[in-house]
Amino acid sequence: MTRRTLLVLASASGHAPLVDALIARRADLNAQDAGGLTALMLATASNDVSVIGRLLSAGADTALRDAWGETASDWAEAK
Repeated sequence: MTRRTLLVLASASGHAPLVDALIARRADLNAQDAGGLTALMLATASNDVSVIGRLLSAGADTALRDAWGETASDWAEAK
């Protein structure tokens, strides 16, 4: 089981309107799945600048690390 939140799934899929709605409802921006992945990391992996901007503006933590020690910035550099 991955324990991914709706915000993580919406961010990974590029559903910006849903991301906006979840942010407005105070979804946990920094929730991590079983592998430590966050909404910001998955938006970065899919290179979705619109969703990345929304998450950053809302205060997503750029310093969180996944299970492999990578941050969202590391994911961006790997692209």
